[in-house]
Amino acid sequence: MSNVQDPGHPAHRQTMKEMPSQTGLDDFAEHELTSPDHGPPAAAAPLDIEVALVHERGVSRRPGQWRAFEIWTAKSVYAIDGQMLCFGVMDRKSGLADERHAFLGARLMGGEHKIDGAISFSHPLPTPGSDAIFQIKSPTRGRYGHTSPVEKVVVRIRVTHAPVDSGDTLWEEITQTFRPLPGL
Repeated sequence: MSNVQDPGHPAHRQTMKEMPSQTGLDDFAEHELTSPDHGPPAAAAPLDIEVALVHERGVSRRPGQWRAFEIWTAKSVYAIDGQMLCFGVMDRKSGLADERHAFLGARLMGGEHKIDGAISFSHPLPTPGSDAIFQIKSPTRGRYGHTSPVEKVVVRIRVTHAPVDSGDTLWEEITQTFRPLPGL
């Protein structure tokens, strides 16, 4: 596996445009997604949200949870799967996994940022500068915990390259790294 990041390739541009929603729905026109001029002004500070395309050849024989997102703070990196569950926490200084971290198995709910007596929420991911919010499993009710400020968010898109004649079970093999949803 390798990360492919070619900033010169048009499909790998990092863009951001803040837009007010009049309806509460994601109301945007297709041209806003594909326009080469779309993006922040040149003087804008870089946004620490990265997209990493991870290419793999063939289907892994060792299925496991796919790290779909990484949430980076000053001390830790949180590995989040496609269902927003934290399945790994790494200490940035030592590079070692923290097998006893309180957020293991917790659901990432988004982010929270308090400033000047106001609070902003982001969902489904935290934004740099906000605290990541996790819902911790509790026998009696849901509890919430938060991280220190997020420094970087990485969205990891997995691209699997396989031969065309591999059969109908290929899609099931690729997606078996995700946990099945209850009731499906």
